Amino acid sequence: MITIDVYILTGYLGAGKTTTLNNLLRMEMLAESESALIINEFGGMNVDSAIVEPGRYSMFEINKGSVFCICTKTDLIKALAQIVQDGRAETLVIEATGIAEVGDIESLLNEPVLCGRFKVRGCLCVVDAVNFTKAAPFLKAVSSQVRAADGIIINKTDMATKEDITRLRTVLKGINDRAVIVSTVKGRIDQSFVKKLDHISFEESLAETKPDEITAVSFSNDSDVSREKFTEAVDSLGDRLVRFKGNVKFSDGMRFVEIVFGRITEASPIAKLSKGSAFTAIGWNISRDGLKQVFESLFN
Repeated sequence: MITIDVYILTGYLGAGKTTTLNNLLRMEMLAESESALIINEFGGMNVDSAIVEPGRYSMFEINKGSVFCICTKTDLIKALAQIVQDGRAETLVIEATGIAEVGDIESLLNEPVLCGRFKVRGCLCVVDAVNFTKAAPFLKAVSSQVRAADGIIINKTDMATKEDITRLRTVLKGINDRAVIVSTVKGRIDQSFVKKLDHISFEESLAETKPDEITAVSFSNDSDVSREKFTEAVDSLGDRLVRFKGNVKFSDGMRFVEIVFGRITEASPIAKLSKGSAFTAIGWNISRDGLKQVFESLFN
C-alpha cells in the first residue's frame, strides 16, 4: 500500500502563500511526480486556484470555510478519499485559508476510509515580514499557524529592514522555538529546506466554526468601476479591510488588485477569472452585510 506524503501550507492573509505554492509546485519533488493539491479559500470565489500555475497535479477546491474547521470536515474527507481512490498521487499539498487555526488534521487522515494512506511530512507557515506583528496581537489564527509550523518562511523581506527582520525572528522564536526559519522574497525556497523538515504533530481540536470577527464577500459583475469610488470604498473601511484580491474592471481597463493592510498593488488581470470584476474582500470586525454594502456601491 502506497503512502502519500503530505505538506501543509499555512500563513495569514496576504503573506504570499499562493506565490510560495507555485514555487513548491516547480520543485523536482512535485514537478516530476504525480501529485495532488487541495486549495482552501475563505469566500465564495476561487481566486487562488486561478493563480496557481498549471502542472501535473489534480486539484480540489474547498471554499466554504477553513480546512482546519469542522464545517469543512466532510468536504475534506471526500477530497482525500478521492485522491486515494484515483491512486496516482505520491505527494499532496494542502494550502489552507489565511484565517485557518491549525487543528489536528492528522486525526482526519486516520478516518477509516483514509487510515494509513497519508503521512504528514511537514507543515510550512508563510509569514509576512511587514504585517505579521500588526495582525498577531488581535487574530488568534496568526500565532496558531506559527505554533503548528515545522518550517517558517519569512516572506517579503525586500519590504522590511534588517532590524525589522531580526526582531521578527525573535518574536517567531518566542512563539515556536523548534521550527526552522528561512527568509525569502516572493516565496522562493529551496527544495532542501522542505525535504529536511522534521514534522511534529500539533494537537488541537478542530474549530467548530470560522472566527466570528472575520467576514468575506465575493463579487462578479460586468459593470465598469470608477477608480474614485473604489478608492473611497477602500478608505471607508480602513483597518477593517484586511484582504482584497481579484480582478477589477476599472473604467480605464481591467486590473488584478491586491490589498493587504492598506497596501494596494496592481498587476495584469487573471485570465481564468470572469470577464468582468471578480474579487473577494475579507473584513475584520464588520458584518458581512456591512462589507457587502460597501462594495455593492461600486456597481450602482
